[in-house]
Parts: sequence; C-alpha cells; structure tokens
Amino acid sequence: FQRARLEILRRMCSTLFREERAEFRFHRAVELRPYVERLLQFGILCGSEDPYTREMVDWWIMDGDIREKFFEVYVPRFREKEDFGPFTSLYFIQDDPSEGHFHRGVIELNGNPYPPIVIEQMVYSHNLLNVLLKNAICQQMSNFADATCCD
Repeated sequence: FQRARLEILRRMCSTLFREERAEFRFHRAVELRPYVERLLQFGILCGSEDPYTREMVDWWIMDGDIREKFFEVYVPRFREKEDFGPFTSLYFIQDDPSEGHFHRGVIELNGNPYPPIVIEQMVYSHNLLNVLLKNAICQQMSNFADATCCD
C-alpha cells in the first residue's frame, strides 16, 4: 500500500516539475507539496554534486530531461530569491458537480511563466462615476455640517 502511494506521488512530482503547474485532487496536492518543497531545499542547499541530493532527485523525478531541468532551471531560480520561503503555491478549485465529488487543487512552482490563478481585484475608485459620487457625498456632508452649525 505504501509503495503504491509513493509511486503515485512520484508521478505527480514528475508532472509538476515538467509542467510547472498541475491540477490534482486537493488532498493529493496537499500530500505532494512537502515532498516537492524538501526536494527543492536539497537542490538549493546541497547542489547537484551531493550524492544524497542526486539520489533523491533521481528517485522523485522519473524523466532524465526533467532531472537536468531541475538543476539547471529550478534550483537557480529559487536560489536567487532573498527569502527562503515556500517554493510552491497551492490553490483550491471550486468543484464542478459533473466531475464527481472530489475537490480539485492546483499546485504550482512559484515564478512559473503562466498567468496567476488568483487575479488581484481591479481598483475602481478613480472611475468617473465613483469620483462624482464621492464628491456629491462630500458636498452633502459639508452642507449638512454647515446647516447644523448655524442652528
């Protein structure tokens, strides 16, 4: 049972490093994240020359070209960051009732070339309508304040 679960996680890990963003069942993505984080920590701290790091990368990443990409692309990308924070992001995706009852999640490597999943809200405070409403409210408040002060 344990070996089969690790094989699933290995395939997921290889997929994540190949695609840089992958969609899985949410509970599997949560389970995968610490393994990916630790693998990146080994790569950053120990480098490609360390035999233990090389063994871990060889086991967790199944494709040879992705192993090379790991040391040539991902490790330098995260080594240049000032903060040694999380290297992955995990998002919960709203369920689609037609796909069954499993929750979906997206796990991605930070700094990937894809557009962000969570889009920042637009600021509409400088739209013409909002500016006019704000000025009208301020004018009404000042008229109200003048009327109460004089009474």
